[in-house]
Amino acid sequence: MPDPDELRDLPLREFRPRSRLRVPRHPVPGASAPVVDAHNHLGRWLGTDGDWTAADVGELLDVMDACNVAS
Repeated sequence: MPDPDELRDLPLREFRPRSRLRVPRHPVPGASAPVVDAHNHLGRWLGTDGDWTAADVGELLDVMDACNVAS
């Protein structure tokens, strides 16, 4: 455990927390029941470079289909 006096003088930019939580993995490849994406933003106003959030909408729809998410 770190010394509390050392932590008091630790600048925020040097703070590097490490998670100590260890749990088994439970991958979730897709929704277990069909779901609907009723609110999705693909607009240019969301990115800093002025480009679309999803460069290839068809590819995004393919991924959504594979994960059992309807558009």
